[in-house]
Amino acid sequence: MALVKRQVGADALTMPDLPGNSKLLGKLTTLIEFLTKRTWPDGAARAPGRLWLDPSPLGFTITLIDVDQCLRIKVYAGTIDDVFAAAELVVGSESSQWEVDAYSAEQRAAKLKKKK
Repeated sequence: MALVKRQVGADALTMPDLPGNSKLLGKLTTLIEFLTKRTWPDGAARAPGRLWLDPSPLGFTITLIDVDQCLRIKVYAGTIDDVFAAAELVVGSESSQWEVDAYSAEQRAAKLKKKK
């Protein structure tokens, strides 16, 4: 008997979105989407974004990491509410100045190398 290659649809390869219901962050819909969605609008698989929150001498810093595209951006503000509002604006803007995340790029390259 010959081995049959099964056809797997793209839906089987993507996991469902993470829960995005938040009473505290409910107004930051774009930021919540960045952190929870596991698919792009075209249906392709996507790794959810990451967020680091750090205190800084002048207030707070949020580092947003786009895992799929190996990009990151830092957002600074004086209060915790303002830094989350700024992060919402940055994620929703097409003109934000994201920079290459060297660490994520190295990790992706190492993972691809192992697969070969």
